[in-house]
Amino acid sequence: MNYKPFLIIPFFVFTSCKKTEFETLLTNPDKRWVYINDSILNPNSKSPWYMRFDNNNNCKNLNISDNSELPYIHGNEYHECSWEYDKTNSTLKVFDYDFKIERYNKDTIYLTKQQTNRKVLFINKYLRK
Repeated sequence: MNYKPFLIIPFFVFTSCKKTEFETLLTNPDKRWVYINDSILNPNSKSPWYMRFDNNNNCKNLNISDNSELPYIHGNEYHECSWEYDKTNSTLKVFDYDFKIERYNKDTIYLTKQQTNRKVLFINKYLRK
């Protein structure tokens, strides 16, 4: 009896479900990602909101002081916040926005907002206490 096909299927399933380094960083529960609509972090700027990304491709926009959720409303309709990462094109889609991932490290993600070609950042809130 030949068992080779049965060995290939579990290997394929295991490797296709593995998160990338970027997805692991983005979904780290210890990170509070603050969106900065600029390519440079102004040391005096403060944001009242941060984002959390989970492993089920859901995200939340939360208040820094009390963790209350800011709903995503487009027009007159409430929408669930979702995200999607395309490792082939190195793009991140959040809400209705597409970002090209330029580079990242443990506390900063450098992006280009594709709709406007604007350089933006996600900064880990715990970077500055």
